[in-house]
Amino acid sequence: QILRRLIADIADVEQVDDAPVVHRTSVDIAALARAIAHARVAHDSVKKLSLNFSATKNADAIVTDRDLVERVIWIFADNACRNAPVSSEVRAEVKSDGKELTVAFTDSGPALPATHIPHVFTIDYRAWAKQRDGRPGRGLSLPFTHLALSRLGGNVAVDSPTPDTTRFSFTLPRIS
Repeated sequence: QILRRLIADIADVEQVDDAPVVHRTSVDIAALARAIAHARVAHDSVKKLSLNFSATKNADAIVTDRDLVERVIWIFADNACRNAPVSSEVRAEVKSDGKELTVAFTDSGPALPATHIPHVFTIDYRAWAKQRDGRPGRGLSLPFTHLALSRLGGNVAVDSPTPDTTRFSFTLPRIS
């Protein structure tokens, strides 16, 4: 099963890298992020995580590729839940400044060491030998997000705003 997932992840990265067409449609990013965040937190019932979701009023529908954005949101939500300690909070935020829409997922620690931040979107790079939940990482999900968002004209970022948090975010332009 691990080998099948690895092959599927490699195929996803290759598909995004080689895809000639982006299928744009109107997507309610706040609703999509809320649904994915709730589903992913609920999936981790053993860890007893809580979700703090917020969205600004103007974080409504944008024109983008729903499939790519959905995959990126799942990856960020999964990453936050896997790296969050037991009985902690995962924050999901969607906001817009009118020109761009930003989605961010923050786990409550420990923070990703600063030496890893420049490398996390590089294929096959793993910040931890094993994920903090004990499972081995493959080093492909975060590079996928970088490729997908580049394809959509967006950006991806990671930072550790406090010693106890790591935040992954992406920004997409509003396209008419």
